[in-house]
Amino acid sequence: MLTDVEIDGAVEKFKTVASIEELKQLKDAFLGNSGLIKQALSVLKQASMEHRRQDGPRLQAYKARIEIAFAEAESRIAMQVVSQRMQAEASSLPFQLPK
Repeated sequence: MLTDVEIDGAVEKFKTVASIEELKQLKDAFLGNSGLIKQALSVLKQASMEHRRQDGPRLQAYKARIEIAFAEAESRIAMQVVSQRMQAEASSLPFQLPK
């Protein structure tokens, strides 16, 4: 079963991921069809009702934290790509833009 420490570590990894490719790999590792969250939810389906009631909300909260970390990382990386493109285009202009 997943722990708070593992999820905290995953969130930190999402904060430091630097490329779209790395982001996709990290997302797949946690949220993909064979990712850790899906595996844990699959195991939970076979657990007793008591365990499902106890662990289900926790796993859903973990999933939500990972999804939020993914969305934030995706936005950050997209902004970096746009910024880099804008800088490249600005440097190719025949004049300088005011700062």
